[in-house]
Amino acid sequence: MNIQITQTKKMSRSQQRAQARICSLCGGYDAYGDDTGFPVFFAHLPGRPFPAGFLSGCHIPADPQNPETVEVSAAVMPEMRRKGVFKSLLEKAAREAAELFPAATLTGPLPDYLSDSQLSRDYLYDELLMRCVSPGILPDNALPEGVSFCKVRQPGESGSIDTETAWSLLSGSQTAARLALTGGGKFYCVSHVEVPEALRRRGYGTVLLTHVLCSLPAGSDVVLQVRSVNKPALRLYQKTGFEITDKLSFYRFDRLMAPAVMTPR
Repeated sequence: MNIQITQTKKMSRSQQRAQARICSLCGGYDAYGDDTGFPVFFAHLPGRPFPAGFLSGCHIPADPQNPETVEVSAAVMPEMRRKGVFKSLLEKAAREAAELFPAATLTGPLPDYLSDSQLSRDYLYDELLMRCVSPGILPDNALPEGVSFCKVRQPGESGSIDTETAWSLLSGSQTAARLALTGGGKFYCVSHVEVPEALRRRGYGTVLLTHVLCSLPAGSDVVLQVRSVNKPALRLYQKTGFEITDKLSFYRFDRLMAPAVMTPR
């Protein structure tokens, strides 16, 4: 089947509406926007005025615990499935990722309708969704001498209650732990929790995360995501009151595509 793939780094209003409609027809599918550092791709079939599907992505730089990745997600109109639309979108995204971010691994959740296909045989990891159900309380003597907290708040977009706050735990002039907190009202998301390797296993991460949780309004809903293979982080989150509520299966798409696909053209 002749499938044409177009790409854009700034979606028009008609493309935004098309993306929203495809998402709604796919059960409220969640998609990246066009402000993530990676293009949005649309698949078009001959004789169809409306896109058959789309793929969006996000470049995620490396951190001390995870490699550099380009994480993609795709949705295909239900009546257009099993016609090669997803594979065509993925091939185009793989080439673009290889050119823009040569060191990155191409990953993403596999669409449910392909879970029994050949694409599902190179499983990489689970992304665990966690929610804080019982935040702890810092004892009065929890902070060693010379340790303090620092936060830098960045307001969200105009009219939004969301903010992003960078929290740090300082031991003297040295950063002993850090994390990012995004949200507002009574819903927040924790991300980018980091403790320098030389300072791990001293409880700094536990102290910082517990302090941040205690600083939020009573009854706040706090969530985060963590890879199932990241056992130290998983232990930290469970220790500070988080429980696993769901999981997403992610696949390493660069292993699934033919070698020629990953060669920049």
